[in-house]
Amino acid sequence: MKSGIHAGAIAGVIAGIVGVVCSDIFGNLGIIEIVGGPEIWDFSLMVLFSIAFTTLALIWGLIFGAIYTIVYDSIPRKGVIKGLLFGLIIWVIKDISTGSFLYLVNLEYPSAIRLILIGLPMWIAYGLVLGYLYKK
Repeated sequence: MKSGIHAGAIAGVIAGIVGVVCSDIFGNLGIIEIVGGPEIWDFSLMVLFSIAFTTLALIWGLIFGAIYTIVYDSIPRKGVIKGLLFGLIIWVIKDISTGSFLYLVNLEYPSAIRLILIGLPMWIAYGLVLGYLYKK
């Protein structure tokens, strides 16, 4: 696929689905704190959350896909590994940096942990799909 924007959109949707699934699994296992408590999460709220999360991942996937085409030659390796490295860079810049501010400035430990733990598999999936789909 020659378009980083199209590849980014597809990768974003997949990353969004991974993020939703990881949120559910990590929340049910008690690894992360469930926002508002588990008692408020009925089916309709979960559907709304899933749509919102995946839509945001799609939008940011488009943006990051466009950035990927610009920085493509600067990223070492080839194919899916190049995409994986880009996904990990997004994770560090977006989730680790934001998580550190949430924790240290706002004292939002649960939010910081959610960002970092859910972000890792999400941006790994994004990077792998982006690296697989995008061909310069």
